[in-house]
Amino acid sequence: MDTNFEQYEEEKYFKSLVKRFEEMLKKNEQYFFDVDEFEIIIDYYFEKENLKRTDEAIQYAIAQYPNNTTFLLKKAQFLRHQIKHKKLWIFSLKLKI
Repeated sequence: MDTNFEQYEEEKYFKSLVKRFEEMLKKNEQYFFDVDEFEIIIDYYFEKENLKRTDEAIQYAIAQYPNNTTFLLKKAQFLRHQIKHKKLWIFSLKLKI
């Protein structure tokens, strides 16, 4: 029973971070997020395959923490993912010909 409650609370916390990040973007303001919070936000968007928001979250994280290797690695993973998607898209276009 505690596990379900903990999962619910964790999910609620994650959603509140994402909502706060989206509010920041909407208001065109700069909010502070700690490293762990940015990781949660980035992972959330990446798992949802929202590439635009993933990229925005990574850019904001790197701006606030320019020497943090975790965010530089996430940027590299994101770019690799984009290249993979682009290659698959090109391949699918060739199949349609």
